[in-house]
This record gives sequence, structure tokens and C-alpha cells, in this order.
Amino acid sequence: MTIHTRTAPGSLTLDELQQRIQDTEVAVGVLRNIGLTDAGSNRLSFDDSELPDDEKLSTLQIVAGHPPEKPGSVLVYSGPIFIADSLQQVAVYR
Repeated sequence: MTIHTRTAPGSLTLDELQQRIQDTEVAVGVLRNIGLTDAGSNRLSFDDSELPDDEKLSTLQIVAGHPPEKPGSVLVYSGPIFIADSLQQVAVYR
């Protein structure tokens, strides 16, 4: 298992960031974590030991408080990330 780190601009919309994550999952492996950089970007960590099925790519959702359970999905990440240059609480499901 190798963790690959990518950076995504904090200026991306939710849909743009989700697309970038999904494209990278297909090429590299599943998303494991998202962190923030001091420069206002998002640091994305992918695990190459597992490639997702097309039906199980990560989806992002802005949430308030604790993220809700989604039947048939697993919560991958919950926390603050930059969306359209604003810090937002986001849940990532797969």
C-alpha cells in the first residue's frame, strides 16, 4: 500500500472537487483523507491498494454538524475543507 498525495485548489466548487477526486480514484486508488494546506488548498490522500468500482466512487456533501448515515454507503471523511474559497464542513461517502 502506498499513499499518494495530491493538492486541489480551494477555489474549486463542490462538483469540481468531487469530479477531480473521482478521476484520481479511477487512476490511482480510493480516497482516504482530506487535509488543509496553509495556502488555502485541499490535500487529498489516495490509497493505491484498492481501486473503486465505478458505482462506488466518492461523493461529497456539505453538512451541518454530524454527517447523516446514507444507506449503502460508507463515510470516508468528515471535516472542514475549502470549497469555492470558503471553509465548509463536508462529508465524503463511498
